[in-house]
Amino acid sequence: MTFPAPGFAWAFAALLLAGLSAACWHDLRTLRVPKPVTLGLLAGGVLMNLVRGAWVGADGAEAWSLGPNGAAVGALDGFLFALAGFAVGFGVFFVLWVFGVGGGGDVKLAAAVGAWVGPKLFLFVLAVALVAVTVLTLARMAGALLRGRPGQGLRAKAAPWRLLSFSLPMTLGVIVLLALLVLPVQVRLVPAGG
Repeated sequence: MTFPAPGFAWAFAALLLAGLSAACWHDLRTLRVPKPVTLGLLAGGVLMNLVRGAWVGADGAEAWSLGPNGAAVGALDGFLFALAGFAVGFGVFFVLWVFGVGGGGDVKLAAAVGAWVGPKLFLFVLAVALVAVTVLTLARMAGALLRGRPGQGLRAKAAPWRLLSFSLPMTLGVIVLLALLVLPVQVRLVPAGG
């Protein structure tokens, strides 16, 4: 993912993290992510990638896969990037929803995050989120065992069939992505080559 300017990279990160913070706040309290939050994140991801693509294309660079062919093609490229990310996020979490591992809000949230970061980087976010889910689940189980209530470590009040909400692990995945892969290069803290 290429950003046209450091200020745009910072705005991109701030808006994405603000939306994810709202999702976490709701999800950790109720095990639900409201539709306005997920739909707002989705719309923001598509819009930011349209603008990013048009700007990068206007600068004569390739936004994602259609080549450096100007602002209009760059905007289309940004839209396709967001659409592909949406499809990957939705597809992965739809399967989790079918098996009862996640809720419908998790599906929508994953699709929205995919629209922001694209298909390839969504898989990175997912990998970090799965590590976070494992650590948080083990910590929850250990806490329940230490309290002498082993069965409570596996039950949530709002939805007893779910072990954990996915908004926090997904947010941690996005933070790691932004901190390690995207922002250091985009704000020129490290050279683009590595």
